[in-house]
Amino acid sequence: MPSIYTHTRTHARTHARTHARTHARTHARTHARTHARTHARTHTHTHTHHILFQDKGALIWQLMRAYTLSVLTRLANTGSPIIEKEIVQWVNGKLQGAGKPTSIRSFQDEALADGKVVLDLIDAIKPGAVNYDLVLHGGTDEENLANAKYAISMARRCGARVYALPEDITERKPKMIMTVFACLMALDYIPSMDAPVAGAAHP
Repeated sequence: MPSIYTHTRTHARTHARTHARTHARTHARTHARTHARTHARTHTHTHTHHILFQDKGALIWQLMRAYTLSVLTRLANTGSPIIEKEIVQWVNGKLQGAGKPTSIRSFQDEALADGKVVLDLIDAIKPGAVNYDLVLHGGTDEENLANAKYAISMARRCGARVYALPEDITERKPKMIMTVFACLMALDYIPSMDAPVAGAAHP
């Protein structure tokens, strides 16, 4: 017949095991719930941030588009914005008149990728503004981007309200290319966008 001591020890072991299992299960459930809540909050925050970022990007583009249309309408002096064909003609006329070797056929022309067209156009508008010792040959992603950065920097330094990024030039994004040319066109025709203009000039 088992002694009271043996019975007590067996009971203690059983109780300890049961308590340990119960504690482990409770801890696992609590950890799982906490992890699920944390994951849900993090996912919600990330998703919200992504939406806000998209909304911000869309808002910036809408502001840029409104400004660009305003510039093109003012340049046309007819109540309607200048269209792509007319901008391309102006770009090529300006480049040819300044003796530049570059030209384009559209806002997606491959010639735009190395940034030289924009640099030549800036120099045609502001002769001597571009230091061609700093212009790279182009053809590689690195050199194209370096030229595009220089082009954006010089456009802004000359007074053009350019909001596009260098990557917009190297990737030949037509909408953004249009904003670059529109701002350079305004710089050429309307040095001060705040000043009243009687009519737009012609190249």
